[in-house]
Amino acid sequence: MKKYAYALGLSALLSACGSVTPQADGQLSESLSLVAGAASETVSGVPYSELGGAVKEIKVEVYDAYGQLVRFNPQNKAVPGGKVPYLVLQPGQSVKVSLSPGHVYRIISRGYDAAVTDPERHLIAYQDTASTGARDRQLTLRLTSVLGSAGLDAEPATLEPGQQVATLLKVAPPGRPDLKVPPEDFQVTYQVSGGAALPTPEPKRGLNVQAGADGETLDVTATVTGYVLTGPETVVRGQVTGTLRRPVRAKPVPDTQAPSVSLSVTPAELTQPGSVTLLAGAQDDWGVSRVDFYDGEQLLGSDAEQPYTLEREYTAADNGDHSLRAVAYDAAGNQASAAALLTVRIPVVPPVPKAGVLAVDLVRSNRGAAVEGSLVEVFRAGDRSQVVARAETDLNGYAEFAGLDVGRYDLVFRKAGFAASEVFGAPARPEPTRLKVAQFEANNPYGDAVAPALTLLTPTGLAEGQATGWKTLSGGETFRDLVYLRSHTAASNPAPLVMRYFLHSLVTFGPSGEMSDLRGGVTTLDPGFVEPGPAQDSGLVTLPDSGLEGEIFVQVVGLDYNNNRSAYLVPVTLERSGAAAVVQAPSDVRAVAYTNTQPVSYIYGIREQAAPQAAAAGTNVWVNVSWAAPASLEGVRGFRVLRAEQAEGPYQQVAFTGTAACKAATNRCSVSDSSATLKTGQDYFYRVAALGSEQALSAAPTQPSTHTMPAFAPQLLSPGAEENGTDWLPTYTVKANLDAAQAHGARFDLRVSDMFTGRSHFDAPGLWLERRGSVTVRGVDSDASRTYLSADGTVALVKYDPASDILSVPHDLGRVRYGLTATPLQSARRYSWMLNRAFAFRLADPAQPQSETNPVVAYSVYSDPDSTKVVPDGATQSAAAIHHFITKP
Repeated sequence: MKKYAYALGLSALLSACGSVTPQADGQLSESLSLVAGAASETVSGVPYSELGGAVKEIKVEVYDAYGQLVRFNPQNKAVPGGKVPYLVLQPGQSVKVSLSPGHVYRIISRGYDAAVTDPERHLIAYQDTASTGARDRQLTLRLTSVLGSAGLDAEPATLEPGQQVATLLKVAPPGRPDLKVPPEDFQVTYQVSGGAALPTPEPKRGLNVQAGADGETLDVTATVTGYVLTGPETVVRGQVTGTLRRPVRAKPVPDTQAPSVSLSVTPAELTQPGSVTLLAGAQDDWGVSRVDFYDGEQLLGSDAEQPYTLEREYTAADNGDHSLRAVAYDAAGNQASAAALLTVRIPVVPPVPKAGVLAVDLVRSNRGAAVEGSLVEVFRAGDRSQVVARAETDLNGYAEFAGLDVGRYDLVFRKAGFAASEVFGAPARPEPTRLKVAQFEANNPYGDAVAPALTLLTPTGLAEGQATGWKTLSGGETFRDLVYLRSHTAASNPAPLVMRYFLHSLVTFGPSGEMSDLRGGVTTLDPGFVEPGPAQDSGLVTLPDSGLEGEIFVQVVGLDYNNNRSAYLVPVTLERSGAAAVVQAPSDVRAVAYTNTQPVSYIYGIREQAAPQAAAAGTNVWVNVSWAAPASLEGVRGFRVLRAEQAEGPYQQVAFTGTAACKAATNRCSVSDSSATLKTGQDYFYRVAALGSEQALSAAPTQPSTHTMPAFAPQLLSPGAEENGTDWLPTYTVKANLDAAQAHGARFDLRVSDMFTGRSHFDAPGLWLERRGSVTVRGVDSDASRTYLSADGTVALVKYDPASDILSVPHDLGRVRYGLTATPLQSARRYSWMLNRAFAFRLADPAQPQSETNPVVAYSVYSDPDSTKVVPDGATQSAAAIHHFITKP
C-alpha cells in the first residue's frame, strides 16, 4: 500500500530568547523558516488523489502566548499593526519570518485545494500546534486531513446467506468526494447487524463481513474519528459515519402470474404543439419492476416507480393517429400490455425565419485592446423608437444577441468617457454574424458623443474615370470588377463636425460568421483646410474586387475629431468580367504572430496597464500571413486565407486579398489576420487558396504555421529601483520570464542614462538569447557574428542561469567585449537603466538555430522603439520599466 502519512509537513527552525511581543523594526528578533513539503516526497499534500497531493496553498497564522494574532510587514517581520495577517505557502516552497525570540507561539496551518483567496476553496487539511517554549532549534508542524464524508461499498448488491464479502471504506475531505484521506489521519470502528464481522488485516481499508441467514438484511456502520469542520475555518475532533445495507436473498418461489396493467393518455387529441402524458396503472403480487411505453413499435421510455408515467412532445410533424402501448414487467419477467389511442391534429403554420447569432467584438482599434463594459443597444435598421435587445460587452469586448428576426439592425455603443460608436445595417442572417467594431476614448469627454451621419453615394455614370452623376447607395446595387463609392457628412448632423477620415472597405462573413474586411479606400482630412458641414467629402473612391464575387457588403466608416465613429454596412452584388482561368495553388505559406504586452490603440498609441496580461481574444494580437507569389498573376482573381487549430482542420476563412498584395520586390504576397477569434497561447495552421476558374488550395501544413504567444514581461532586478549606494561597475540583471511567454528566446537592448546630464552612456550591444537545450547569447544586426555566451561555456561575457531564468550583463559591455577596461559610473550620481528594446520569440523548430529555413514564427513585444522595429506597420511599443539608482560616494 502506498504510504501517505507524511503527505504535507512544515519545518520550523527557531531560536528561543527575548519577548513575546512583536518587535518594532531594528529590535532583536529571530528567524523562523517555514517549509511546505519536502523535495524527495512523491506526494506533496493531504488528502490525495492517485495523481498526487491535493493541497494547493497553505494559510499559516501565528498567535502569541496571549492568543493575539501576530501580524507581519511585507518583509515577513512581526511588527505591531503589520499589514500581513497570515502567510501563504505552496507545497515545496519555503519562507522566512522574523519573530520575537524565546516564547511559545501557537501556529495554525490550513491547507486548501485551491488558492487561499479563492471563494470556492475547501479546507481539507489542518494543524494547530505550538512551540515548547524551550530553546528548541527545530519544530516540525504536520497537517492532518479534515474529514468530510465516509462511505462503504461492496459487491454484489444482493447477498447469498452466509456469503463473505469485503467492504471498502472511502473517507473524503469536505467538498471533495473525489479525494482520499490517508489512513494515518483517522481512526475507525465498525458495527455489524444481520451478519458477522470477520478478521480484517487492514480495517482502515474496509471490513470483511459474512451475511446472515435467509431473508435478513446485512447492515454495516463505520464510525470514523478525526478532525471535522465546525465552521468554514474551524475544526474539532469529531466523527463522520458511513453505512452499507445489503439484502440477503430468500429462497426463490416460482412466479408465473403476469402483472395487471391499464393505460390512459391525456389529452387524447392534441390540436396545439405540446406534450401528452401517458399514465399506466400496474400491479403484481411480487411487485412491478418497470413499465415500458411505446408509440407503435418505437420505445418512448421506461418508468420503474409508481406512478408509472411518461411525457412526450408532439408537433405538427407528428399529425395523425398514434397507437400507444404500456408494457408492465415483474421481477420474474412476466409481462402484460395495455393500449390507448392518441390523435394529433395540429394546424401547420409557416415558420417565421429566425436569425442565428448576431455577435460583436468591440475593440479600441483593429489590433487594439478590448472595450469592456460598453452598453450595446440593438434597433431595427432606421427605427430608433424601440430597443430590440440590450447587453454590455464583457472583459473581452464581446456581446451576443440570439434569436433576432432575419433582417438588418443598427447597433449603438455607449460608455462613459468614450466617444460614440454606431453601426448601421448590421445583417442578422440564418447563419451566425460576428462583427468587429471600434470604439475610442473621446478627445473631449465633455463634448458631444454623437456619431456622424453620412450620406453614401455611387455614380450613375462614369466618363474618363469621373462620375457624371450620383445616386444614393441604399443596398442591392450590382458592381462589376470595381466598386465605386463616395461618402460625405450629411446635412442631418445635429452640429457641424470636423472629420478625421472616411474609410471604405469590402466585407464578407465566413460560414462560422467570422468577419473579414479589406480596407481599400482611406480619405484623411486636414482640419486646417476643411470646414465643418456637408462639404466634408471623400470624393470618388474605387475598390477592386480582391477576389470576391456574389453577395458581399460594402463598409463605410466615418470618424470625427472627437473620435465619434459611424460604420455603415450595405449589401451589394459583385460580378466578374472576363473568362476565369486555371490557377496554381499557393506555396510556401508562412505565418508570423505578433503580441503586444501593452494594449495598443492606433489613435492614442500605447495604453499603460498595471500588470501585463495575456491579450484578450481578438485584441492586441494579430498574424501576418504570407505566401510565394505565383509565377504569373494572369487569371488570378484573388486569395482567401484560411485558419485552423488542427492540421486536419476544420479551416475557416479569416482574411482575403487581391493580387495587389503581391510584391515583385520580395516575390511574396501577404495579408494580416486580425480576426477577433484569435487566442493567445494557441497553435494555428494556415492555408491559402488562389481564386480562378476554381479554387486552388495550398497543401495542409504538417506542423503549426505559428503560435500566438502570451504577453512578454521581463523584470528588472538589479540595480534595484531607487537603490542607493550602487557600485560604480554594476552588473545589470534581468529575470527574463521566458516560460510565461512560451518563448524559445528573446532579444534585449540595455540602456543606461545619466540623470544629471540627460545623456545615455554605456549602452550594451543588443543581445539575442536562444534556449535550445543549451543556452547561447550572440549579438544582433551588424554584431550577429559575435558570441557573448557559448553553449559550452568557453565564452561567458554575459551570464544566463536557466534555473532562475536570470540574465546578467556586466557594466559597459561595449568595451568589455573588446577586452578593454569598463568605464566606471560617476560617484554619488543618479542614473537610470532600462530595456530599451525587448521582445521574446518562438522558432519554427526550437531544436535548431534560427536561420532562413528555421525562421521566427511569433513575437511577443515588450518594448519596440522607433528604430529597426520588429512590429511591422504598427504603433511603437516604447513603454518599459525603468530603474533609477544612485551610485556610492
